[in-house]
Amino acid sequence: MKVIDYSLGSAKVANPDGNMPATVTNCTIVPGPGTIAAGTFANALDFGTTGNIVTVLSPASISTSRFCIRVIFKTDTAISSRQNLVESNCLPFSIFLDKTAAPNSFNLAVSVAPKAHGWAGTTTEYFKTLQLGTWYTADLVYDTDTVAVFIDDTILSVHAFPSGMIEKFAGKELFIGAWVDRTRSHFNGQIAAVQWYDNEIPEILEAQLDERRSYPEWFLTYKQEQIKPILNFGAMQGKYVYDPYATAYIQWFDSGLLMYNESVGTAFEMHGLIFQHYKSASNAGKSELGYLVSNEGNTTKTGGRKNVFSKGGIYWSAGTGAFSVTDRLFLEYEHFGESVFLGWPVAESTNINGGKEQIFQGGRMYYKNGTPQAFEVHGAILTKYLASGGVNTWGYPVCNESDIMNGSALIGKFSEFERCTIYWSSTSGAFEVHGDIRAKYRNLNGPIGQMGFPTSDEGNIPGVSAPARYNTFQNGSILWFGSWNNIFVCQAFKLFLGRVDSQESEGFLMGQNDLYLKAILKDNGYEVHSQRIPNSGDSDGHNVYDFNTLIGKTIIPNSVDRNITFTLDIWESDGGAPFGGGDDHLGTYNKTLNMANAWGMRENNGVFNTGRFQMINYITWSVKPQINENNLTQTQRWWGVTNAGTPEINYNQYAAAFRDVDSDPEWWDLTDWLEKAFYELVIKGLAANGNCFGMSLEAIYAYKHRSLFSLPLDRFKTWSTVVNEFNIKHQYQVGASAIWWFVGQFLSGNTHDPVDVFNETRNEFNRGCNPVICISQNYDFSGKPHCILPVAWNSSTSPWQISILDPNFPNDVKTLFVNPSTNEFTYNGKSTYTGGSWSGGRFHYMPYSVTCERPRTPIWDAILLILTGTIIILGEGSETVSLLDENGNDLDAFGADSINRLKQKKTMENKFVSIKGFDAKLVKPVVAESKTVLTTANSGIQTIAKPKGILGSELYMRTEIINNRFTTSPGIREKGVLANLTLADIVTDRAAASTLSGLTTNDQLFNAIKDRSVTHIVNDPSVMKKLDPTIAGALGNIATLANITKNFKHTTRGTNNGQFIYAIKNQLNEFRLQSSVKTNEITKLETKDLGTTSSVVKMITNENKTVRLEINNKMGVGKDKIAIVIDKIPVAVGKELNLNIKPGLAGLDILTTAEKIKATVSINGIISGQAFQRSYGVDLEGGVRIRPSTVISNNELKVGKIDQLFGPLQNGSIIKGI
Repeated sequence: MKVIDYSLGSAKVANPDGNMPATVTNCTIVPGPGTIAAGTFANALDFGTTGNIVTVLSPASISTSRFCIRVIFKTDTAISSRQNLVESNCLPFSIFLDKTAAPNSFNLAVSVAPKAHGWAGTTTEYFKTLQLGTWYTADLVYDTDTVAVFIDDTILSVHAFPSGMIEKFAGKELFIGAWVDRTRSHFNGQIAAVQWYDNEIPEILEAQLDERRSYPEWFLTYKQEQIKPILNFGAMQGKYVYDPYATAYIQWFDSGLLMYNESVGTAFEMHGLIFQHYKSASNAGKSELGYLVSNEGNTTKTGGRKNVFSKGGIYWSAGTGAFSVTDRLFLEYEHFGESVFLGWPVAESTNINGGKEQIFQGGRMYYKNGTPQAFEVHGAILTKYLASGGVNTWGYPVCNESDIMNGSALIGKFSEFERCTIYWSSTSGAFEVHGDIRAKYRNLNGPIGQMGFPTSDEGNIPGVSAPARYNTFQNGSILWFGSWNNIFVCQAFKLFLGRVDSQESEGFLMGQNDLYLKAILKDNGYEVHSQRIPNSGDSDGHNVYDFNTLIGKTIIPNSVDRNITFTLDIWESDGGAPFGGGDDHLGTYNKTLNMANAWGMRENNGVFNTGRFQMINYITWSVKPQINENNLTQTQRWWGVTNAGTPEINYNQYAAAFRDVDSDPEWWDLTDWLEKAFYELVIKGLAANGNCFGMSLEAIYAYKHRSLFSLPLDRFKTWSTVVNEFNIKHQYQVGASAIWWFVGQFLSGNTHDPVDVFNETRNEFNRGCNPVICISQNYDFSGKPHCILPVAWNSSTSPWQISILDPNFPNDVKTLFVNPSTNEFTYNGKSTYTGGSWSGGRFHYMPYSVTCERPRTPIWDAILLILTGTIIILGEGSETVSLLDENGNDLDAFGADSINRLKQKKTMENKFVSIKGFDAKLVKPVVAESKTVLTTANSGIQTIAKPKGILGSELYMRTEIINNRFTTSPGIREKGVLANLTLADIVTDRAAASTLSGLTTNDQLFNAIKDRSVTHIVNDPSVMKKLDPTIAGALGNIATLANITKNFKHTTRGTNNGQFIYAIKNQLNEFRLQSSVKTNEITKLETKDLGTTSSVVKMITNENKTVRLEINNKMGVGKDKIAIVIDKIPVAVGKELNLNIKPGLAGLDILTTAEKIKATVSINGIISGQAFQRSYGVDLEGGVRIRPSTVISNNELKVGKIDQLFGPLQNGSIIKGI
C-alpha cells in the first residue's frame, strides 16, 4: 500500500484521503509536467533556495524489507553539489542529485543503509544522461537485498547486498527537498509528486528488478559489498564492461577489480600486486587465464597469495613477485599443493621445443603440446636433467618424480623422461640411463634388482672403437657395443679356475707333475687378493688337474677406469720351499679385465682357454657372475591369481582411489554429496565382473617400484592379499584424467586405428609410459570390454605381434596380432576380439602418464575448468534409446554419423562419448516383447536401446569446445554467452551492429532496452510487439542459435519398475532429476544452453508423477556453494516440465502444466564461511520463479509467478521458513 501519496499541486500537502499531512516551508506553486505515464500533474512546488517539506510518519507500520519511493521532479539550474530529493530519519534511504562534468546534465542516485553494510546504492551515471529542464519520474525500489534506480519506469541500475536486513532509525520523519536538518543538500528545483509504497512494489518495476537479479551488475555489486569491510578498492573506473579475452564482466577500480562469469554464478575480487600483474598482462595472457573462480587468498606455503582462474592462477610472494601459471602446468601445480611443494613461480612460462617450461623456486614444470598432462622435475634429478641437456636431449618428463620402494622401505627417487630415466638415492646421487641400457636395466628390475642404483651417466667405453657405451651401477655395469644383441650385464663376479694341463717337468721315471699355483688379483696395479691353490699340497702326480676352485675375491665391475689384472703363477713341487727353493716354475699367465672386454664377458661369454704358453698346454678359467639364480621370466612378472572381481567396491576403497573424496561426508559440503552420488551410480559395481584394469595398472606400479607389491608378482596367489589394491587402481579408469584422455582419444580418431595403436603403445613403453591396452568386441566399446598388459612388440613378422599378460591367465604369455596390411587386430583370450578401422571391436590404450597419480573424480573438477565439458549419468533403472541434437542428428559418438564424420576427418564437436568401463559384463538380453520401439520425430528411424558396458549406470562425456560467434577481430564472445549479453554489448561487434541496424537507429526504443539481455528481451511479449519483425527475428536467432551445438535431446526407457535417476554436470553446476519409472516407460530430456543463466531443461514423461529436483552450484574453487532441493514437482503425462536452472545464487524458473501442489523447497550451503540450511513450503502451479539469495539475507525466500521461462515476474512474495 502507499503510505505517502502526495501530489504537490498546492501549499497544502497530504494523501488524497487527508491523512499524513505535511508541513510545507518556503515553496511556491508552479506549472507541473501535465499528463505523463505516472498520471496528470497540472501543478508542482518549486523549492527555491530554502524550501522543504516534512512529514511525520508512523514507524510501527512501516516495512523494512520491500518498499518503493517515487519522485516526479525537474531542475533547471546546474547541479554543483549533492541535492536531496527525498530522505528519512525513520527508514534509511535517500534519493539525491549529483553533478556531472557537463553543466547542463546531472546524475540521480539512490541509497539505502542495511545494518550489515551501511550506506550504499547506485546511480544513473553510465546508464542515462539526465538533462536540466526535463521532468523525470524517479524510483528507488528496495526488495529484500537489492536496491534499484528507475527513470520513467525503466530500470537503469541495481546494487545488491549479501545481508539486506534494514533496521529503522530512531526518527519518524520524511524530508522532501533537503537533508534531515532541513538545510543541507537543498534541492533547487520543482517536485510534482512523492509516493511511498510500503511492503509493495509496483508490478512493472518489480518484474524489471527481478530480471536484474540474473545480470552481471547484481553479482558484481553483491561482491563489492562482501569485500567492503576488508578491502578499499578506491574509486570506480567507469561502468562494468565485458572483456572478450577473460570471457567475463569486469568492474575496474583504482586498486582492484571485480569479475563475473555467468557459469560460476558469483563474482570474485582481485587486488594488490596480483591485480597490478593482471592489469599489465597482454590480451593473450588474459585469455590464457580465463575468468576468475576465486578471491585472492593464501597460498599453501605461508607468505604467498593467489587468485585462481578458470584456466590458471596468479601467484605472488614478496620474494618472487607475481606470475601466472596456466593450462596443464596450472593443473599439476595445484595438484601438488602449489607453493608448499615447488615454491612460487619465479617467471612466466616459456615456449620451448614443442611445449612449455616454467621455473619455480623449488623446481620446474614441463608440458609437451598435445599430451594430457604436465609434470614436475626438482632437486638433484632436475640438476642432472638440465646439466645433461634437458628437453633438447632427453625430451619431456612423462611422470612426476616418484618414490622407489623396496617392500615398505623408501630407497630412492626417479623421474622418467621421453628418452631417459634419472635415478637418485642418497648414497649414489642422480644419474641418467637411456636407450638400450635403460631397457636392459628395467628388465633387471631396476634399482631394487641386483644392479642397484646407477653411479654414472651413460658414457663412452675407453679403449674400444665406437659405438661402445656404458652405465655403471652400485653393483656392476651395463655395457652396450652397438646393438641390443651386444649388451653385457656385468654384475659382481668372482673368477673360477677350472683345469690346468701342464707339460711334464719331472725327470725320467719320476712320474707326473705335482702342480700348485698362486692366483693374484690386482686392481689398477694394487694387489687386492692372493691365494694358493690348493691351500696346501699339490696335484699329487697329475699333469692335468681339475682344480675347480672359486677364487675368493668378489669384484664389482662398476668403474670406467678400473683394470683388474688376473695372474696365475704355476709351479711343480719337488719338495722344496713353495714358489721357489728347488720347485720348478712352469709358467705365468696374465689377463686384464676391464670395460673394453666387458670384464671378460665379450670373450666367449667369459669362458677362457689360455692355450699353450711356457710349460703349460692350457688353462681353463671363467668369469663367474654372482647373480640371483631366480632371474625372472615374463610370467614371474605377472600375478599368480586369476581375475576374480569384487561384487561391491566399498566407500573406503573409493576414498582411497580419488584424492577429492572425503571419507567422512558432511551435510553442508556440496562436493561430498556429489561424491556419494558418483559412488552409488558409477563406482560401487565397477569391479563386479573382474579387476582387469586394476590388475594391469597395479602391475605397472610394481614395475615402477611404487606398489605395495614387489617382484616377482607370481608369488601372490591369494586373492584376498591383493584385491584391496586392485579395487583401488581399478577405479582409476573412471578418474577425470583417464576419462577425458579416452574422450580425447576417441574424438581425435585414435581408437579405431590398430596399426597406430601398435606403434603408439610401443613408443609409450619405450619412453617409460607403460600402457594398458583396452579391447572390446563391439565398435561402441561394449561386448566384453577387457584390459590387458602389453610387454613386448615384434613388427619383424606379419602379422605384427604384441606379447600380452592377461588378468585371466596367470601363467601364460598371450599374443595380440595386428595385420598392418588390413589394419585389423585379433586377440584370443577367454573371448575372441577382432576389429579394424571402421568395424568390429575396438583396440585402444591408456598410458601410464594418465594414471600415474591418484585421480580426481570427474564430478566437480573445480580446478579443472580447462578440461571440463558435460557429463550425463543415467541411473541403472533406465537405458538410452537415443541421444540427438535439436535437428535429430545422432550425438552418439559410436553411431553411424560419427563414423562417417571420422572417415571424412570432420570435427566430432558436440558428440557424447559413452564410458563403458572395462571387464566384460554379461547383460541379459531383453526379449523382443519387452522392448518398446520408439520412432524419433525428426528422423523417422526406429531405434533400440544402446548396449551397455560394465557400469550399472550409463555415463556420457562431452568435451567443451570454445568458439567465437562473430569472426571480427577480436572475436566478440563465446557462443554460450551471447544470449545473456546486454543488447548494448552485442552491438559493439560490427557484424551484429549491421544486423541490428534498424534497431540501433531508433534511439528511443534502443535506449529503453539496451541494458537488457537478449534472452529477457525475446521473452518479454510487451517489448517484442514494439520491434520490427526483422529485428525481432534477428534477436530470436541470437537467443536460440547462439548455443545450438551444445543442446541435446535424450530419450530413455525404464528397464524395471524402479527409480529414474538423471544427473547432468556442466562446469561448476550440477542437477539431478529423480522420479519413479515403470518398465518400458519413455522419458525425454531436452537441454539448451547448459551452464548459462539462459539454460533450459525440459522433461516429458508417459506417466503422471512428481519429480525430485536437486541443484548443486559450486561458486568458484573456494568453499562457497549452494544446494536447492525441490520435492514433489508435479509433471503431467505428455506435458513438458520446463526448468531454467541458473548458476550460483541466481535461482531457477519452474514451468509445469500439472495440478497445483505444495512442494518443499530446501536450500543449504555455505557462503563466506557461514553454513545455512532452510526449508520452505511453496505452491507449485503453472510458472514459479525462486530467488535463493534472499534466504542468505533475511532467512526468507523470494518467489513469484511467471507465464514463461525468463518472462516478467508477477505477484512477487516473501515466504517464511517452515
